Amino acid sequence: MTATPHSASQQLKAASQNAITDYTSECTIEALATDHDIESVADEWDRLFHSLADAQPYLHRAWVTAWRSAAPSHLHTCILAVRKEGTLSGLFPLQVARYGPLRVARPVGTGLPSYLGILADPLDSETLEALAQAVLERQHFDLLITHDVYSRDLATNMLLDELSQRLAYVVRRHRARTHLIRLSPTFDEYLQMHSAKSRQTLRRKRRKLESAHDICIHRFDGACLDTAAIARIAEIQRASWMRQRGADVFSGSFFRELIDRMARVGLARAWVLTVNGRDAAFMLALCAGDSLIYKWTAFTLEHADLSVGQYLTAATIQDCCERGVRWYDFSHGEAAYKSFWSTDTGDVSRVIVGSGLRGKAAARCLASLWHLHQAPATQFAIRTARSIRARWTRR
Repeated sequence: MTATPHSASQQLKAASQNAITDYTSECTIEALATDHDIESVADEWDRLFHSLADAQPYLHRAWVTAWRSAAPSHLHTCILAVRKEGTLSGLFPLQVARYGPLRVARPVGTGLPSYLGILADPLDSETLEALAQAVLERQHFDLLITHDVYSRDLATNMLLDELSQRLAYVVRRHRARTHLIRLSPTFDEYLQMHSAKSRQTLRRKRRKLESAHDICIHRFDGACLDTAAIARIAEIQRASWMRQRGADVFSGSFFRELIDRMARVGLARAWVLTVNGRDAAFMLALCAGDSLIYKWTAFTLEHADLSVGQYLTAATIQDCCERGVRWYDFSHGEAAYKSFWSTDTGDVSRVIVGSGLRGKAAARCLASLWHLHQAPATQFAIRTARSIRARWTRR
């Protein structure tokens, strides 16, 4: 399907129709669409974020507005904002595109593996009910599609349960497993969770690296993670295997600006490892509350044989233990190194929500396509096609 771009006049008309709707005697909902709308709730958004212990950094205003500013012109913003007795109590940052007669909403930031959903207290049933009612009444969209619903995101999962109970068509499909560490007060206590052989191997590799080279780790927090530090990270990424895969995201300006914004609000942190004074590896994380999300990492091909990635991962885990971080989240993916370090797992799901005849029909069609895509025969055909294309490209 090809999205039909809205004209400027249509967008202006949509933005001017953000009427506040009463859902209960306590709650009202407004759809925020313009820069002015978002700026008008900026302080309240920040207070709501910091009041929630489990708020995901992907729902902070800095992250959402950065992705919104880079969105294609056919997407228009629809941030559902709930007020309970006049106080902002919930936010659902969405962007809506029109495909023929169908209005499809996706969370702001869709496209980068992350954890997307609503910003609300999972115990605030009135706010969740108001959001569910807004989705069902289809004032702003017919179909909701998200690929990043996290099993540890209680508020978003409770909203989906509420929608199911209200007879919306809700489909969930497994997308990815996540690996996490439930950190101990000290790094030595955490290491006790691993076998004696694993602990011995880690210590031997560490001693070998430190005896042969001058190893130093630089930490960048908040304002210290400035444009110069981000430039160093970009250079490491360019010198790594990620460039060969086209995954050196910091070569472009968008991700540099994104991390700069997150660093300025204290939600980004980075470590850079040097070998004999030369940058060799980095890890960049997002953090909020007592959790840290391991987001981007790379090591230069020049230092690939030194196990600098493993050394840096151990150092960041130790640093987090010392600083009282409770959860170290490796995000999406089944890489073997994530499984090695982790103590717990989570799950990320793709979800479709359809309401009304048109929305439910579209949701059923899309769910069937997802099911077909996951069929063993389809996956085999996809792998075969990729293999043939790779061999043809190498010729």
